[in-house]
Amino acid sequence: MGSLPFLPNPALYTNEKQEVSDVHFWKSGSIGTIKVNSDYVLGREGAGEVICADEDIPYLQIGDRVDIEPGVPRGQKQCQKCSTGNYNLCSKVAFTGAPPFDGSIWRYHVHISGDWFSLFRNFLHKLPETFSFSDGGLLRPLSVVLLAFERSPVIIGEPKVICGAGPIGLIALAVAKASGAFPIIITDVDENRLKFAKE
Repeated sequence: MGSLPFLPNPALYTNEKQEVSDVHFWKSGSIGTIKVNSDYVLGREGAGEVICADEDIPYLQIGDRVDIEPGVPRGQKQCQKCSTGNYNLCSKVAFTGAPPFDGSIWRYHVHISGDWFSLFRNFLHKLPETFSFSDGGLLRPLSVVLLAFERSPVIIGEPKVICGAGPIGLIALAVAKASGAFPIIITDVDENRLKFAKE
C-alpha cells in the first residue's frame, strides 16, 4: 500500500463497496440550507480498515475494521448540547458527508477531528469479524431507527405508519415487523420505493 504521511486523525482505507447514503445531495445539491457549492465527496455512512492512527488514540490499531460515526463535535466545551452527549443537535457539529466536510465514498478517508471531545469518545467503532463493511455502514441508520422506536415503543398488534420508504424507512419497516407491529403502513412519493418496500 506504500507509506503515508503522519496524520493526526485516523485514516481509513475504504476499498470495499460503498453506497450513496444521501441521495438528496446527489440529486438536488442540497438538504435544507446546506448546499453543495464546490467539489464534494458523498457518503455519510461508511466503514473501512484503519491504515494510520495517531499514537494518542489508544483504542485504534492499524488493521482494525471500523464503522464511521459521521457526526463529530468541534470542541465546543461550553456547548450544553455537546457536553451532555447531544452533539447531533449542535449547529457546529462536523458531519462527514455534509458540506463542507467530504463523505466516505472514496478510497481513503481521514476522519474529522473533534478536538477535546474526541478524547472522551470513540467516533470509529470496531466491527466484529462477522460483520462486512456493508453491515457496518448500516449501523448508524439502524441506531437512528432504534432510537425512534425507543421514544415511540411498539406494542404487539399496534399499527404503525412509516413516512418514507428510503433506506431509513425500510430499516424502520424491518424493525416494526420484528417488533410485532400490525398493520404497518409505509408512505412515499416514489412509486418504485413503495414497490420495493412491498417485497
